[in-house]
Amino acid sequence: KNIQDMIHLARGNGIKVAIFLQPVLGVGEKIPVGYEKQWIELNQSEISYRKLFYERARLMVKNISHSFEPKTEICVDDLSRAVKHEKVRVYTDSGHFNSRGNSVVAESMISSLLECSMFKDNGSLPKK
Repeated sequence: KNIQDMIHLARGNGIKVAIFLQPVLGVGEKIPVGYEKQWIELNQSEISYRKLFYERARLMVKNISHSFEPKTEICVDDLSRAVKHEKVRVYTDSGHFNSRGNSVVAESMISSLLECSMFKDNGSLPKK
C-alpha cells in the first residue's frame, strides 16, 4: 500500500519513480564465494527468512509493475538476481556491495530504466 501511495503521489506531481528490489546475499541465486559462503553457512535461519520475504516481495514487485502504465513515468523492477552470474565476491557484508557488485547492479538499473523508457541512451552510457 505504501509503494502504491508513493507512486500515486509522484504521478500527481509529475515526478518519475523508480523502485527496485535489490539483491541480498543468500537469495539471488549467486553461487557464494569466500566470505559470502561463510556468512550463508553461519546464518541459515536468516537465509530462510530472507527467502520467504523475497518470494513474497518478488510477487508484489511483479504485480505493482504490471499495474502501472505507461512505464515512462513509473519503473518497478526486480533486480534481486542481478548478480547471479558473478563468479567473484560482490558483497562486503550480507547486504552491501563491493565495487564490482555496485557496478553490476548499476548496469542492471540502467538497463531497467532504459527498458521502462524513463530516459533514452544518447550514446553516452558506458558499454559493457
